[in-house]
Amino acid sequence: MAKRWHFVLVTVSVVALTCWSRQLHTSNQPSLRLARLQQRPPRWATAAAESDAQFGALAALVRQGGMANLSTAIGSGDLFITFGSFSLLPFVLNWVGTLRAHGVWRLVVGALDEEMRSACEASGVPTLLIGERGRGVGGYFRKDYAAFKQMGRAKTRFLAALLGAAPGGLWVCDADMVWLSAPPEQWIRQPALLPADVLLSSDCLDLAADARGECGDWANLNTGVLYLRGGAGARSFVRRWEEAMEHVGP
Repeated sequence: MAKRWHFVLVTVSVVALTCWSRQLHTSNQPSLRLARLQQRPPRWATAAAESDAQFGALAALVRQGGMANLSTAIGSGDLFITFGSFSLLPFVLNWVGTLRAHGVWRLVVGALDEEMRSACEASGVPTLLIGERGRGVGGYFRKDYAAFKQMGRAKTRFLAALLGAAPGGLWVCDADMVWLSAPPEQWIRQPALLPADVLLSSDCLDLAADARGECGDWANLNTGVLYLRGGAGARSFVRRWEEAMEHVGP
């Protein structure tokens, strides 16, 4: 039986929720919060010196040139991506922390506002601004359908650009998920899965039903963890996804 993916989609985290609540209650002090972030010691275990150097080099390159030289920095390896506005900073740092703890350095945060970009850069995290400028500090628009749809379009355009700039595949993750063990990069390259251009998670939490192959009958697909294999198939999928976002909902 194929090795299972070792990830958990965390929708409610007491620690992250506490940090988030604290940020929302101090939204009139952005400079103070940023200063604290700069002084905070790293939240992830120290990885190998080579990984640290590569991570730092990637952050510097992205800060200076955006996607222009991304392929040079990451080589042929897969790139890990998440997205978020400043209100989701604790979740994003937790996501970065779990990946760094496993020695993963090829990662980028898609910042949906200037505050998130500044906070990531202050922490030495590779980041690219993909959202609208001028959103308020701590803005949370999950329940604002128009804004959320606009974010979805920006996200798909960003993924299309990354597929063109990064030669390997993309691991696209929601910020509120946690990698409990190293990402299964070898698992997705087993012969049975190589023909697949897109791999994604589902809302099936019944391991027995999953083992019997029954989850596809009722469980919703979930883009909380999505793998896009580098190539024409994944690029075509993302283009169709972007087109669908233009017509969904009111």
